[in-house]
Amino acid sequence: MTNDENFGRASRLRCMAHEMLSMADELENKYTLRASKVVTYEYASLQALGARAAKEFTDRQRRLNTFARSLFGEPCWDMLLYLFVKKVEEQRARKSQVLIAAGVPTSTATRYFSVLQESGLVSSEPCTTDNRVQFVSLTTDGVMQMSHCMAADLRAANHGFDNLDNAIEGRRGKPHTSIELKN
Repeated sequence: MTNDENFGRASRLRCMAHEMLSMADELENKYTLRASKVVTYEYASLQALGARAAKEFTDRQRRLNTFARSLFGEPCWDMLLYLFVKKVEEQRARKSQVLIAAGVPTSTATRYFSVLQESGLVSSEPCTTDNRVQFVSLTTDGVMQMSHCMAADLRAANHGFDNLDNAIEGRRGKPHTSIELKN
């Protein structure tokens, strides 16, 4: 079997998996809590979590059309959202694009990017064909943490929790072990 045949089969399997996850999202439409009170996302496809991250990133950009950027300075969060969406879309992100997504001057974005790298949330690798380009991605830990955060955000949005702490703990007056999302 050639590499092209393997690539084609892998692509078809990914498409099938995406369809199956979407169908499962529609049928189950629920999240569960681990004993550690961390939201799991086994029942939410990565695409559903990515769509939530993309919406938040777009909402944040739209907000800047009205208010001064200095009122909402979270360059690390903007970079994490951007990289999470790129991960879900299976697209590579150039470091220059990630720094622009931070919405602050390049020197400031570079400092914040270093903080994310030192925290083990992002990694970079040089482009094999152009030494001027670096590709950036979330680490496995970065993907896990963003997935947990987006799952908690989905839960909060769908259940009207007053804050993410209650969403993470599943509280609305009393603890829950699992909660069904509203359709």
